[in-house]
Formats: sequence, C-alpha cells, structure tokens
Amino acid sequence: KTRMQVAIKVIQNNIKHEALENEIAIMHSCKHPNLVTYVGSYLYNKQLWIIMEYMNGGKLTDLLLKTRFSEDLIAYCCRECLQGLKYLHKQNRVHRDIKSDNVLLNSDGLVKLADFGFCAELTEEKNKRNSIVGTPYWMAPEVIRAADYGCAIDIWSLGIMAIEMADGEPPFLDLPPMKALFMIATQPSPTVKESAKWTPEFKDFLAKALNKSPNCRASAQELLQHPFIVRACSAQTLSAML
Repeated sequence: KTRMQVAIKVIQNNIKHEALENEIAIMHSCKHPNLVTYVGSYLYNKQLWIIMEYMNGGKLTDLLLKTRFSEDLIAYCCRECLQGLKYLHKQNRVHRDIKSDNVLLNSDGLVKLADFGFCAELTEEKNKRNSIVGTPYWMAPEVIRAADYGCAIDIWSLGIMAIEMADGEPPFLDLPPMKALFMIATQPSPTVKESAKWTPEFKDFLAKALNKSPNCRASAQELLQHPFIVRACSAQTLSAML
C-alpha cells in the first residue's frame, strides 16, 4: 500500500525458530538510522517471510571486491557502523557478527548494520557471555578463548572490518579457519599490510579498536571522537562510488 521497496528474507521450515524469534524481536525493538529497518513478519506457504527495508547498494563486501577504499571512505563507513553499535551497546545488546557481509549500503550513500541472528542481550544477571559465535576471521580473541565477553567484541570486529576495507580482506584469510583462530588468539594485534601507505591517525584508530585486552579496548563512543573519524567523507562520496 505504501509502495515502499522491501527486501524479503524467506526462511525454510528447517531453521531453528529460537534464533529467528531472537532476530525478529531485536529488529522489531531496535530503531536507528544505522540499523536496517524491520517492516514485519508473515507466514506464507509454510515459510516465514521477514520483511526489511531494501538497501539497493548491496553488501559492503561486494564493493570491496571491486575497489580499495581511501581513508576518508573507511572513516565514513566506520563512523556510520559505530553510531549503530553505540545505540545497540547502550541497550546492552551485542551484535556478535560485525563484518562487511553484514553492512548494507544504498544509492544515497547510507550505511546500515544488518543480520541480527547472532545478536544477544546482556542482562544484569548475565552481563557477560561466553558462547562461541561469529565468523572466524573477524572474531575477537576473548570469544576464541571462550572467556566472558561483552560489547567490546563488536569493536574488535569493526577494527578487522576497517583492515578489510584498507587491504581488501581481513587478516589471516589465506589460512584455514582453525589455524586463523589460533593466530588471532596468540599473535599480537593485526594491522594493515602496507603500513607506510596509511596515516598515523588510521593506525592509532586500529590500535585502539584492536587492543587484545577487552577492558582496554576503546568503546563505540570513544572511537566516534577519534581524530581519524573526523576525516570521514560525505554520504555523497560513497553514493558516487556506488
């Protein structure tokens, strides 16, 4: 009736309903300009249809396969994602699967977080979690070690995504997943491949997001005030690129 363009996620019957209920509940209750808007859910032909806002620019991954990002573009995408994370973290929610596949773009240059299937709520009784979820190459060291973790794991994953935007891929992508997990857990924090190409501000931003100690890792709020983020380009720059 509204002529709104939407995307439909069609779920077959063999998917666990608990995970879907969690995803729908979180999407329904979270409303922010940097989170993909949830429209509604319907049962149709014994399938569950989850209706969401349509982001016609596709996934950030698809753009990274075609081009390398300059620092002002990296800063812009990081800023938009950090605004969404700041909102989630204020609500005591952890996304748990931040990566370029779960960042959607549109032709206006808007950047939004998507896919809340792994998103978890931190309650007062259990304000840390220790289940191993996420995608190996973007996973924080404390998740790999099955230690208690909180919102800081999303910041680590965002730091890895920033390296992905700079280098075209996350660190250790050439390794099998189990070997990569071992390297993330035991090696010093990763950084960009060609260090001389990048400014001190960008490398400092990465260092603060990728601190191996979650207690010393910067928060979304702190990173939003970092000098690197100040240099973000406009939405129009990303729009023109798309």
